[in-house]
Amino acid sequence: MIRLVIGRKENGKTTLAYHMARKFPRLVVFDPRGQIRRPGATIARTAASCAAGFDMLAQGETTEVVYTPEEHLKTEAFPAFAAEVRYWVYERRALPLAVLVDEITFVNVADDDFDQAAKACDATRHHFFLTCHRPSDIPTTWRALADYWYLFAIHQEHDLEVVRLRCSADAAEAARGLGGRSFVGWDHRTGVRSYDNPAAWYVNLAPEVMLVPPVELDVI
Repeated sequence: MIRLVIGRKENGKTTLAYHMARKFPRLVVFDPRGQIRRPGATIARTAASCAAGFDMLAQGETTEVVYTPEEHLKTEAFPAFAAEVRYWVYERRALPLAVLVDEITFVNVADDDFDQAAKACDATRHHFFLTCHRPSDIPTTWRALADYWYLFAIHQEHDLEVVRLRCSADAAEAARGLGGRSFVGWDHRTGVRSYDNPAAWYVNLAPEVMLVPPVELDVI
């Protein structure tokens, strides 16, 4: 299952995506900005520790791995992350997994491994969440694959046209009229639905005080 969460900075798209993704029993996050630091999470900063984190997820030693890379995002970090996701889809297929990639403009989601993982995934077990600022940031392949679109306010006509063509005219008009942290959800079965209660999906992505702090895999 693929979900796109689209909106400008400070509207809440990362929070919404995380709120949905954390409902699944295993979650891995590609977090280039280092925004997500939740209690009990496992933090990886290198490709090697990210791979170790995936193994920990599979073995039940953690339920959440957040990868904030030290390596170059597009050429090193994301290809390594994508290879782990593909391996999971093919070799650990029976194990449910949620994959959240925050701000996809930092990376190349058209990476062969990531693209193949999305096309081969079991929609009942594997759930992809991608966030970005604009619909045009999303490669056409991923637009075609997406099951759900979650749209915060959109004002540029070019972006509204993408929504009209891929979703519906109703979705585009609903997104045009939004304000604050409200958003609309769209899928081809149920059409457009509006959500205007941000308190219902608010999550503090990095609490200052935590009884169970994150585990840093790269800190000796």
